[in-house]
Amino acid sequence: MRKIRLLSTVLTISMMLGGCQAGNKPGDGKTKETTTTETTAAPTNTPTPTQTPTPTNTPTPTVKIENISNNDEGHYTFQPHLFSTAYAAEFDETKQEIFYAYCDAIREGADSFECPDEDFYYWCFGCLSAFFFPFAEKYVTMYSQEKGTYSWKDGTGYIYYTLPKDEYLKKEKEFEATIEGILNDCLADDYSDLEKALALYEYMTLNYTYDYDMYDHMVERQDELSAFRCLEEKHGICCEIAGLYNYLLLQAGVNSDEIGGDMKDWEDKIEGHSWVYVTLDGQSYHIDPTWGVSDQNPPLSYFMMTDDVRMERDGFMKGTFSLGVSDDEARDAFKLVAGDSKFKPVWDGFYVGMDRESQCIVYEDFYGQQQEFSYAK
Repeated sequence: MRKIRLLSTVLTISMMLGGCQAGNKPGDGKTKETTTTETTAAPTNTPTPTQTPTPTNTPTPTVKIENISNNDEGHYTFQPHLFSTAYAAEFDETKQEIFYAYCDAIREGADSFECPDEDFYYWCFGCLSAFFFPFAEKYVTMYSQEKGTYSWKDGTGYIYYTLPKDEYLKKEKEFEATIEGILNDCLADDYSDLEKALALYEYMTLNYTYDYDMYDHMVERQDELSAFRCLEEKHGICCEIAGLYNYLLLQAGVNSDEIGGDMKDWEDKIEGHSWVYVTLDGQSYHIDPTWGVSDQNPPLSYFMMTDDVRMERDGFMKGTFSLGVSDDEARDAFKLVAGDSKFKPVWDGFYVGMDRESQCIVYEDFYGQQQEFSYAK
């Protein structure tokens, strides 16, 4: 394994804490273990939800529009064993199998699992749970209140729960059912990875809101932050919204990771933020569900972005883009490159639906006129 330092859950959260705001108030999310004053700057030259004109005289579409309201033919099942391509490059198959054993154990309410590596025991409860089994962040712990110690001994990792076992197991099964329900409501079996990313982006931006109260108190409440909290409470800050979107994508089989980056506001203060990095058909893109949150047609400004858009339009510094890491060595190892501008035509639009027969994204432009964009290869 390369000597690259990935962050634990607490450090990952700390990295992306900072001025964390949604949609038209960038600076949301995770700075490197420092906090800054909240900002309210909007992305440069980017239409925001508050700027959206009320569409008038929009023509009735002639295409067959499909979206989250009518996809009811999915047969997705919960996937307990998840590992992104980037993390698989850091942890070999033996380490992955240990993590999967941990996941199987917490699904059953077991009190221990085989774990030959003590250091990796802490990884299972930390960063890996945060990204690949977020339910565990709230209800599973490696700390024994009774013993007052962290519990690993002679190749066995011990597990403790914050609820009585029967109550815990009920909630765990409810979590799995909720994830399955979201996927089957949003996705048909034959969706392409792009169509999955788009449908789940619509789901996230329309069904979750930004948690401004958590933003105001995130330093003292950082132990509460998780993708599961976002799922449970239907709101969150950037690391939670991006984390849940990333988890849903992984559950649907899309190659994705939650990443972070820094931007400068108009006062030259550094603000941190987190979003999602996907790779589809050999090309990588940035998707930001937090800035996409809207109570109307989701803005496509934050869907399938390039590095240049993140930098020039939104003010992020490419040298700070990071995948759960905190040093230059790690950034050099995990190259994050998004250069394909294929989706540029939709960046000023607002999502209406997709016509899968003609492989078109249907959107409204800034003037409320309906347009189509072909995503066929």
